[in-house]
Amino acid sequence: MLPTQLKDHTMSDDEHEKQQTIEHHHESSQTQKTAYKLQSHSNSIEDLESSENTKIQQFLPDYGKYAFIKNPFLLKLTIIVILISLSNTVSGYVTGLMNICQMQSAFLQYTGNPTGAVLGAINTAPSLGGLLTLGISSHLSDYFGRRIPLIIADTIVLIGVVLQSCAQNYTMFLIGGLFIGFGGSTGTVAATSLVSELSYPPYRQVMSVICSTSWFIGANFSCWLGYVHVG
Repeated sequence: MLPTQLKDHTMSDDEHEKQQTIEHHHESSQTQKTAYKLQSHSNSIEDLESSENTKIQQFLPDYGKYAFIKNPFLLKLTIIVILISLSNTVSGYVTGLMNICQMQSAFLQYTGNPTGAVLGAINTAPSLGGLLTLGISSHLSDYFGRRIPLIIADTIVLIGVVLQSCAQNYTMFLIGGLFIGFGGSTGTVAATSLVSELSYPPYRQVMSVICSTSWFIGANFSCWLGYVHVG
């Protein structure tokens, strides 16, 4: 390679490195700008929510601490919302109950001693029933409101409970689990929205937490029930 060509080649390499450095700085600058915009947007949303909460508080009467105890109408509303919040306990209770049933030889003999995938289907039946509600439960709540889908869902759960309680064979027990899963998931979707809409504003966060964690309440209850009965 001639010296002139070598010099040109070296210069082109240097220019290429400079170009890469410029592009890297440009990408870093764009990333920083994007992060700043996202942070600003997040802060503006938080400020808006804070201002909205402040506005709501301005229009609420000052009942003092433990207002739901001092006012009968708030006590009634709180009890109703708590009961609605516990709708997800159905799924947790059934999940724990299925595991307990499989620990009892009498249950396995009654259902024909299922094994493998057939036995696993008993546990997955409520989850499969809940999976069938995809694209249905949300539209029901939007079209009919919250109350009617919640009543329908609880009715379906009761049908599933009756089927499993009176099951004469494996198939009947499995179908009952599908009903319970379908009704429980539909009710959870309606109940979550209803709790947020009905809760007295100062208690809305607490009620939402109860609704979100009620699954574990049902699961723990069924586990302790099984421990006492089986143990």
